[in-house]
Amino acid sequence: MRIGPAVFFSVLLCAVSVVISGASVAAKAAKAPVYVLLWFDTEDYILPESDDALLRILTFLNEERAPATFKIVGEKARVLRDRERRDILTALEQHDVGYHTNFHSVQPTPALYLSPLGWEEGVAEFYRREYQGLEELQRIVGRTASCYGQPGSSWGPQQYGGLRDWKIPVYLDDGPHVNLDGRPFYYAGILTFFSLTHTLRTELGGTDDLEQAKIEFQEAYQELEVNGGGVISIYYHPCEFVHEEFWDGTNFRNGANPPRSEWQKPPVKSAEEVETAHATFEAYVRFIKTFPAVQFKTARMLPALFPDLASLRSFKESEILEIAKAVEARGVDYQEQKRFSLSASEVFSLLVRSAETKLAGEPAVPLQLEKPSILGPINLQPDQIEVKASLNQYERTVQDVVDFMKSKGRIPEAIWLGSQIVSPESFLVTTAHY
Repeated sequence: MRIGPAVFFSVLLCAVSVVISGASVAAKAAKAPVYVLLWFDTEDYILPESDDALLRILTFLNEERAPATFKIVGEKARVLRDRERRDILTALEQHDVGYHTNFHSVQPTPALYLSPLGWEEGVAEFYRREYQGLEELQRIVGRTASCYGQPGSSWGPQQYGGLRDWKIPVYLDDGPHVNLDGRPFYYAGILTFFSLTHTLRTELGGTDDLEQAKIEFQEAYQELEVNGGGVISIYYHPCEFVHEEFWDGTNFRNGANPPRSEWQKPPVKSAEEVETAHATFEAYVRFIKTFPAVQFKTARMLPALFPDLASLRSFKESEILEIAKAVEARGVDYQEQKRFSLSASEVFSLLVRSAETKLAGEPAVPLQLEKPSILGPINLQPDQIEVKASLNQYERTVQDVVDFMKSKGRIPEAIWLGSQIVSPESFLVTTAHY
């Protein structure tokens, strides 16, 4: 048989699949729901006034019965404990809690310390630096974290490996690093709300900011309602209600890393500016609540609303054949079917395991996806010129690849046909033709 080069679609892991179930579930409702994810990066552990801003936000949301997600830095949780802010921790009980790293902007941040590392080393380093903060956060608030988001723009793919190990099912944040048509998606098996099309907020300066935000929200709401529902992501930082400059900008800008003894409090807003900020936000939330299809949701609720339907089903031989035909037609990419979607790595696993059964002369049996979700190759193997191999060699290689996937939970980056090497994407295209 001949194995030639193929085009490869990858976001490092080859493990991205779009969520299509949420819209399908929404479309069945009498009025398609518009889910509002209201979340707060709760991070400033230097300025005490940010604690009071947090309490006021919590008190208001509790009165309005508008649940939100508070992604809390480990050091912030420790500071709340040490300052004996039981009032805040009690008010937080009506909301969801996520994790936002151990120290946020103290150098090196995740993107820096992960950048020189591969996948496995990076996952281990993320665990070493961040797990203590997660443990202490969960102990202080008395429950598990439902989600994670990176500090600032300090994103790295190995963070997803840590979330898999910690059994945190949701990545909730905003940024340009990964995006799949502005919709929720699964990345490395983690439900990801990141770079969504409808990521909104009101600035906190008063009437003009509020009116502009109302227009933007109404436009997003109408678009989603027409298209069967969806998600609007809205985020803030409690500290921005009271400061003139972010706490980490004051202390850690441009890679600065002063010792704790030299940390400076950021300048604060006037009492009038603080009042305007809270009033603007509160009016915005009350405005959002007037829309009949709006439902406030927290990160903990999201896996049930956007389940990975592919992981819950078995794939018959006829369905695997359709998946193979899609590879032949469109190459290596994620696939969207009527009731499920598959990442490129899941496509690879299904087709290669199906080929193993066929080559062994055994009757076809329905196949299920691996749990946790199988990852793609951790390095990219350059495509080679066309390679020749016997059917017997191909059969042995298929068995070797299946064994590797069972052992490592990922696709090998290099596939050996005896003494010849090919890339996973070339092997996948060949298997789809088999």
